[in-house]
Amino acid sequence: MKSYSVYFFLFILLGYHPLSLASRFNYKYPQGEELAIEGSIKSKELNNYNAQNILKEAKYHIITGNLQKARILLNESSLSVNFTKAIQFRYLAIIYFIEKKYQKVIDILSTEEMKTQDVQSKVCFLKVLSQIIINRPEQAKISWKDCQSITSYYSPSDLTWMQIIVDLKTNRDKNYTEKLFKDMAIDTVDEKMLRIYLKLALYLNQQDKIIPRFKYFSVAPLENPIHRELIGLNYYRNGNIVKAYQLLENLQTANAEVFKGNLYLVQKNYPKAYAQYKLALKRKANSKNALNRLLPLSWKLNQWNEGVKYLQNIEIEDEQRIENHTLMAVFLTLLNKHEAAKEYLRKDTKQANRSESLEISQLKILNSLMLHDYNPIEDAAANSCSGKDGLSCWLLIFAHSWEDSYQKLTTDETIHQKNKDLVEELTGPGPVQEIKEEILVEQKLIEELDNNLIILK
Repeated sequence: MKSYSVYFFLFILLGYHPLSLASRFNYKYPQGEELAIEGSIKSKELNNYNAQNILKEAKYHIITGNLQKARILLNESSLSVNFTKAIQFRYLAIIYFIEKKYQKVIDILSTEEMKTQDVQSKVCFLKVLSQIIINRPEQAKISWKDCQSITSYYSPSDLTWMQIIVDLKTNRDKNYTEKLFKDMAIDTVDEKMLRIYLKLALYLNQQDKIIPRFKYFSVAPLENPIHRELIGLNYYRNGNIVKAYQLLENLQTANAEVFKGNLYLVQKNYPKAYAQYKLALKRKANSKNALNRLLPLSWKLNQWNEGVKYLQNIEIEDEQRIENHTLMAVFLTLLNKHEAAKEYLRKDTKQANRSESLEISQLKILNSLMLHDYNPIEDAAANSCSGKDGLSCWLLIFAHSWEDSYQKLTTDETIHQKNKDLVEELTGPGPVQEIKEEILVEQKLIEELDNNLIILK
């Protein structure tokens, strides 16, 4: 639920785009000066037009996730110090926020260009959230007080969601969360507030505080698909699977489909669970819940191609990048796309800074053998052998025992080329040969030797 609130604020921030062309004056000048002023005005209009295009393109790249291109556009553009400068800084702050560079967000939003009330009303949420994330509760409390005074007029829900986020960070009362829901008559609030409180209960894991009030609901919340889904998910989170299923069974939302997929998963009906999660992904293309479940199921059901597709769509943190690349290499190896797998293994080795895992080393061995590129095998096998992989230890011994050993692993030539069936030849009946006794010492020679010992007088 937290991610939804963050992206909601980002879209609000991107939504403000108050660009307008400079107004033209109707003063009369002498002929020579008039032409000069006319050219100057056209030049200013052209600059404003270019600024609009730059900002529009940057906004497009932010929304589509191409943050690097958006940042280059904004940093390298010579925008004027008028209204376009504030929008430029606002867009840069959004990029830094997405990239988790929260101190940079605070720094850029604290510049002189961003201190006017009109600008602050568009960026103060971002500043408060950044201060909360980097654990500056006192600063967040002060910033939120100012932000609330200039934005509350525009909020249909009195900024309840943001207020609670700030309170959770700044309120020292340990029982704040319980008190928030304890006496709340959730069945009496209007539609907008009902949605907020149902989400907050999920976000704060306080389902047991609001579920007793569900019996007082009118028909209206159950006829609203969004409210019905949230009510069902609260039941699900609270462990009441039957009630949750009754509410979510006929809904065709992404969360409802994931819920039904979870039920199939518990029953170990993997094909049906897989189909249900795919349906959830159709309802919401970037559903993390669906993607995180489809990935292991695509492995279990041998759906390698789809596994690659899901891996490409999953958003990953930097610390998960090696795991993601390794899994991608496995899927590509199973698809016999060894060159592509090699590229992902190369990225893993570079990022791991030589401290690669046993799985990566084993994959590199297999990849090298399949591509007939034997140079990386020695180091990879040594690393696997030190990780107690017996097969890799044998491979090292094998490599040092025979010349061109790796090449012989994949050769089409037979060791005993003249024999069509070596087993039959060695186990079948052979020719019968007479057994002859071999005489090692002649008895006559022994007697002669004894005679030589007799001395005749």
